[in-house]
Amino acid sequence: GQEATVEELRAYGKQHLAGYKVPKQIEFCASLPKSGIGKVLRRELRREENSRPAAPIESRPAVEGAERPEPAPARSSRLHYLDWLRVIAIVGVWAYHSARPFMLQEWLINSTQTSLTITAVCLVFLGSMGMPLFFLMAGVGCLFALRRRTGKQFALERCKRLFIPFVVGCILLSPLQFYLEWVHKGWYQGSFLQFIPLLAQDRLRMWTTTFSPRIFESLGSHLWFLGYLFTFSLIALPLFLWLKTEPGRRAIAWLGKLGERRGGLLVFILPVVAVRMSLQPFFPGYTDCAAYAYLLVYFVCGYLLFADQRLVQAIRRDGRLALSVGFISTLTMLLGLAAGGEQWVVDPRTLGFYLGW
Repeated sequence: GQEATVEELRAYGKQHLAGYKVPKQIEFCASLPKSGIGKVLRRELRREENSRPAAPIESRPAVEGAERPEPAPARSSRLHYLDWLRVIAIVGVWAYHSARPFMLQEWLINSTQTSLTITAVCLVFLGSMGMPLFFLMAGVGCLFALRRRTGKQFALERCKRLFIPFVVGCILLSPLQFYLEWVHKGWYQGSFLQFIPLLAQDRLRMWTTTFSPRIFESLGSHLWFLGYLFTFSLIALPLFLWLKTEPGRRAIAWLGKLGERRGGLLVFILPVVAVRMSLQPFFPGYTDCAAYAYLLVYFVCGYLLFADQRLVQAIRRDGRLALSVGFISTLTMLLGLAAGGEQWVVDPRTLGFYLGW
């Protein structure tokens, strides 16, 4: 017949449980939804939780001595539209690389039959939007992964899922890709087995003389993105862990408040533009420092965009505005291509060079 307060329950939990097992939130309710046999209906509890409005962190009631909840979407169920975005990104990357031999620009292997239409479509849409979307979704995945893992567990998991596959791919898959490229371009004539020592010597020299993100492409060919993802995870991990602290949550809350304003999400364009305009003229390579920093920004933005429910709601609200900005930029670039040719998008002195990114 006695009643306990939130403070008493937390104090009792600290005495008898490990620190990480003590509930961060305690809520009293008159009754729980149950089935006819007395089983708690968890689905009803989730539905009730999802129906609550997402309040800013500052407005949520805090228990003295308790950690504030993470500013994330209230839904505990899987977000299937994120799965579909991952599928779209993967299919887009596959379609881009399948069409790459038929484009006008030189690549690893080029067909004698080329198409201006394929070149324009793939470069404008798949080439400029595919990898940013891919790394954006990877950042979102880090947000959800760190909700259930410590920083050490996260780093070890990234090592198993990214670094080890990258190393194995560099040993088993990439040499054949390099061999086909060198033979196609006339750089090498001979058998594949004789090519292996030559490639190893060339890559070892590059490894010892080159300090650039391009080393991932030099070692892994098309698997360079695994090296990017692994290093991104380690570089951004201190930031992601800081964002889970009280000052970091206040920073996310500020972004969430900014997202309540129409067009507020466009602030995320600023670091992307800053990176491209400052680094691209000096590091124009496909996987050089400019591309590395550019995709790292998208990786971090993916984490931030889903760290507060108000930002997620702003994405839905401002979808048409973002689509309009993208349409105008793409149309401008296409008009520049028609008027100035390919040089309009590859010359750093032209506007199209930056609109393309």
